[in-house]
Amino acid sequence: MLALILLHLSLLAQSCGAAPAAPAKPANDAASRTAELKRIDSLSASGSYFKAAALLQQVRAKYGDAIDVTLASARVCRDMGLLARAAGEYQKVLRINPNSTEACVALSEIYRRQLDIPNAIKFARRAYETNPKAIEPHVALVSSLADGGLLQESELQLNILLKSDPKNAQVQYVAYKLAMKRGLIQVAQQHLEEAIALALGRPDWLVELSELNKTQGDYASAKKNLEESLSADAFSIDALNKLAIIYEFYFHDYHHAMDEYNAILSIDPDSVTAQAGIDRCKVKKNDIAGALKFQLQNAVSNTLGFFSKTRADQE
Repeated sequence: MLALILLHLSLLAQSCGAAPAAPAKPANDAASRTAELKRIDSLSASGSYFKAAALLQQVRAKYGDAIDVTLASARVCRDMGLLARAAGEYQKVLRINPNSTEACVALSEIYRRQLDIPNAIKFARRAYETNPKAIEPHVALVSSLADGGLLQESELQLNILLKSDPKNAQVQYVAYKLAMKRGLIQVAQQHLEEAIALALGRPDWLVELSELNKTQGDYASAKKNLEESLSADAFSIDALNKLAIIYEFYFHDYHHAMDEYNAILSIDPDSVTAQAGIDRCKVKKNDIAGALKFQLQNAVSNTLGFFSKTRADQE
């Protein structure tokens, strides 16, 4: 089922950039167009990709390849995980406006995710040089430099950010990432917790905090982080799977582990990982039940043997 959904999303996303150029609309259409583009961004950000892509198709039919429409198209493709298509849309934007900070920052992030670090650094530097006072290009530069192993330059840029805007969630988050690369676990955790507090508990960052707590053996905190993440995003398969693993392998609570694996199957019935987890937990539960039964039988047998021996000695 998940594969089918992804196929539908991919087909919808093929409309990105496919519409023929339309004639420019009168100025009095500007407010309507702005409202439609905001609606597309909102739908995409909330995960309503079908509706976002359908509305985008209508907007492109009316306004063609206007730069704001192309940017909206790029965001939808990016949010859907269609990174190559998103990169193509952002490149279209740069051909119209070579100084687009948003396009350069987005391309830097896309190339980072694709592990093309030289291009990630190139576009981050371009964004920063174009708009050095904005936070996003500066964060992109710190992140790409760190991923490229240029830790000294990355740390220098980070210190500038921490002095200028320490209460920015993205700044604290990139500080956490850099501290992790340097192996400073406690410092990294402080920055990540600060980022989560500033961002009012982002679910994906709570999952990362959970992993950080787990590596330090604090399984109770790791479990709490995942529960908080799922309270904000109940359909996160990643968080559900990580919580199931904590229940299964660290708390040996196979009943609750199976609840989490079953929750994954309710979202993705074809999940082999979840089904394998349920099968493992069933075996482990049976093993425990068998071991307890054996111990109980042993205890009863030993007790009866003791009384029999005592009675025989008395006789």
